Amino acid sequence: YAIHFISDSLIFLKSQDRSVSTIFMFFQKVLKKALKNKKFRPISTQIMQIISNSFELNKESIAGVFLHTNFFPSLVNYVSFLKSKENMYLLLNIARKCTIIQGDIADYVYKIDLFSKIHPLVISIFEDNIPDEFYELLWSYVFNEDNSIQETNVQFEQIRPILNPAPL
Repeated sequence: YAIHFISDSLIFLKSQDRSVSTIFMFFQKVLKKALKNKKFRPISTQIMQIISNSFELNKESIAGVFLHTNFFPSLVNYVSFLKSKENMYLLLNIARKCTIIQGDIADYVYKIDLFSKIHPLVISIFEDNIPDEFYELLWSYVFNEDNSIQETNVQFEQIRPILNPAPL
């Protein structure tokens, strides 16, 4: 019940509200506990899902938290510890959502270089054997399109504008 309430709160709170930083401090503590105690892992996976889902509806506030705290590296450390592909893809989705933000905060988000922070995680999870599907996913982020819409051969024949250079 509490997690549901926190999730709803993240959608409406603004970055200047103290509650937003308090929520992310709580999330960070849960992630740290999950590194030592397996019973916290299901809740920490829920936290990653909450952040991903809430981000869509409150981009600037959550991106602001990433800018002003050490939260994103905490997420990367947590997922690195788990070596979970599912959580890595959630993390990539969060990074993608951060990098397609428009407006004043976009330049700042671009400078924190989220995809470079994820790169060592990707290498450790795939152990230098990164599948083609992963590269296709990153290219879909670059072109800001659904990578399942077109056949691969058709995608490479078309000239498309780069809409999100961060994954490059």
